[in-house]
Amino acid sequence: MHIAICEDEKEQASRIKALVAAWASENEIPIETRVFHSAEAFLFAWPEAAFDISILDIQMEGMSGLQLAEHIRKTDSAMSIVFLTGIAQFVLRGYDVGALHYLIKPANPAKLCAVLDKAHALWRARERDVIAVSCGGTEHSISLLSISYFSMASHYAEVHADKGAYRIRKRAGELMRELPPFFVHCHRSVIVNMHRVEYILNDSLGIAGGEVLPVSRNCRKAVSEAFLEIHKEL
Repeated sequence: MHIAICEDEKEQASRIKALVAAWASENEIPIETRVFHSAEAFLFAWPEAAFDISILDIQMEGMSGLQLAEHIRKTDSAMSIVFLTGIAQFVLRGYDVGALHYLIKPANPAKLCAVLDKAHALWRARERDVIAVSCGGTEHSISLLSISYFSMASHYAEVHADKGAYRIRKRAGELMRELPPFFVHCHRSVIVNMHRVEYILNDSLGIAGGEVLPVSRNCRKAVSEAFLEIHKEL
């Protein structure tokens, strides 16, 4: 697994790197870690150097961590982004770019390990959990984490994923039995990946990329509970 640390304070960066290395050793997880001391240095290496997790300081000289995350999200919706911040007011803005979590500096080791556990679980799901779709007579395997939502129509489901839309012959009930619990009905005809949800309103929700999906009255409670579970304080 490839991890990037972007922190302009060298002492903080070294501390985070050591904590990440200890977590990986404790859990016997092979990792490669790169440290960048500016957002510009990160962008110079990326995307040729691909990362599964990025730990970004929000306040840096030049481009901020939030600006860097916005740049990343233009082409990469799968990378787990964890923010470091010394000011709690930045927290809610972090979720606008689909941040996995935030940590108040100096990062608590136990909380950092919990966040890394969560990011690793998502990475494993992305590597392992796929769904088969047919396109132009050719069968493809698509990672479940790359799917934003399913829209149901009669005996078919339209799969809305990072690389396009596909159609599979499945009913909603059949899909829900096969999908992991972070897929939730937000409407009778829509099943959404809650990891892609950026905000929830009374009768709608917004997902990464700016699309808005309906939330029916019967689904509001399940959607709210799933959203809070994903974004709860670790």
